[in-house]
Amino acid sequence: MLKELLEKLRKRRPDLAAQLGENPTEEQVKEAFDKALVTAPPAPDGDLRPAEKALAGARAAESRILLRERLGEAKLPKPFEDAIRKQFADRTFEAVELDNALRDAKSLVETRGTECRMLLKDRLAEAKLPEAAEKKLQKQFEGQIFEASALEAAIKVEKEYLDAVVGEGGVMGLGSTKAAVLIEQKQKLQIGMDRMFGVETKESEKVSRLDVPGFKGFRDAFQHIAGKDLVAMMNHVVADAREAILSTTWVNVLGTSMHRRLIKDYQAPTYREEAISRPRPGGVMNFKTQETLRVQYFGDLSEFNTETQDFPEITEPTDEKISYAVVQKGNILTISRKTLINDDLGAVVKMVGRLGRSARRTHAKFIWNFAITNPAYEVDAVAWFHATHANLQSVALTANEAGAAEIMAAITKLADQTEPGSGEKLGIDLTEPLWLAVPHALIGVALQLNISPQITNGTNLVANPVYQRFGAQNERIIINPLFTDANDWYLFRSPDVVDSIEVGYLNDQREPEFFVANVPTVGQMFVADKLQHKIRHEYGADLVDFRGAVKAVVA
Repeated sequence: MLKELLEKLRKRRPDLAAQLGENPTEEQVKEAFDKALVTAPPAPDGDLRPAEKALAGARAAESRILLRERLGEAKLPKPFEDAIRKQFADRTFEAVELDNALRDAKSLVETRGTECRMLLKDRLAEAKLPEAAEKKLQKQFEGQIFEASALEAAIKVEKEYLDAVVGEGGVMGLGSTKAAVLIEQKQKLQIGMDRMFGVETKESEKVSRLDVPGFKGFRDAFQHIAGKDLVAMMNHVVADAREAILSTTWVNVLGTSMHRRLIKDYQAPTYREEAISRPRPGGVMNFKTQETLRVQYFGDLSEFNTETQDFPEITEPTDEKISYAVVQKGNILTISRKTLINDDLGAVVKMVGRLGRSARRTHAKFIWNFAITNPAYEVDAVAWFHATHANLQSVALTANEAGAAEIMAAITKLADQTEPGSGEKLGIDLTEPLWLAVPHALIGVALQLNISPQITNGTNLVANPVYQRFGAQNERIIINPLFTDANDWYLFRSPDVVDSIEVGYLNDQREPEFFVANVPTVGQMFVADKLQHKIRHEYGADLVDFRGAVKAVVA
């Protein structure tokens, strides 16, 4: 065996065989043979003719130029750029090899970027630093690729600095917490306005209501912020007095609190869109058509004999392309002079809160309508729920053995879906979270199927195969007010397992934006005594995979 391996090595790689000496061990020969399988033999520069040497030099120069140009275009972070440069320096290569490496590096950068953004957001939320310190760290780390240890060290430095400024356990005038000491006047005004609108933030939670109470109304807020009486200023006809009413501070503080109240109410409804959709990592940067490529699956790995064969190349899977564009949604909300003079805080809070609910409902309809209206899957032009896709049922959901059997049939359909490319079944884990979505008319049926250990078969009680399948507290049962059909029901896999819908948010802004007009001498404030606000929410979505859901369309 040793002699055969050594003979093969001498034929394939005489350079490696020569390094073994006269009496190599079997282990040394095997190690050299393995090396021969994964490394290229040295270039025989000494045997090249002048013309061949010139050609080799020209190719090396072309490779260096190509490497420099491609790295310049890629704009990778320095550690990634250095790794690519080291991989391709001092050798010739084809452009496709470099392009593949750059594509992989960009994908890794995107993944690491998403991880770092999530880490930064989570750790800053947990750290509960004052706003100024938090903004400093956001500016330092936002958009960067960094290690968790670097962020932890920076947070530690900020906390140590704050402790040094305040003194361990020290109190200085504003209240009983160290964080309160560092509050600026502008922050106090903002907290007062927030509390007037019924909103608490992570900054205001650190401050006692005794230290900074909520304003009692618009007149009280304006008196604290502008130092003047709101009604007197609203009735004044002088232009500069009008400008004082809508001073930058007043407008910004009011607008920020209204936005926070809007977001609070935006987050309140439980449409559970997250059960069937996943945000596009990093969002989208413009209104152009966006493309999402879903790479198909590999087949099984090949079996071969390393003594007689090289590693065979695996068949590269093809892509499935989905496209969509971001759309704009929004409106203008106007607060009249009459409302401000009447100090009608309750009306404004309700309007802003209901505007937030409207934005959330609009967002939920946009996503859930994919399931309700059953559009075509772009790849094959077949409806999402269709017999061709093996994800369509027709039997009503009932609180008995037959109903549980229908859910089990749907689970089986999900497990039997196949991987595109390999044709193998996706399968399903018995502990995998599944979501049952039903209309209001099926609330009782869904709850009884999930919480009853036993169910009836018409004659006797039998074991319930879907007992607590949707959570011990029914947390994965979606009672959807958007469903108009009283009988249709759905079963969804988690987007962590199979993506169904991708949602792309412009600039990754996932919640509505809210803007307040702050130029008092033009527009509606000037001609009609109206303060205008604009809400804007920009996103797009499309069905990216039909295999993650089953729908029962009940006649």
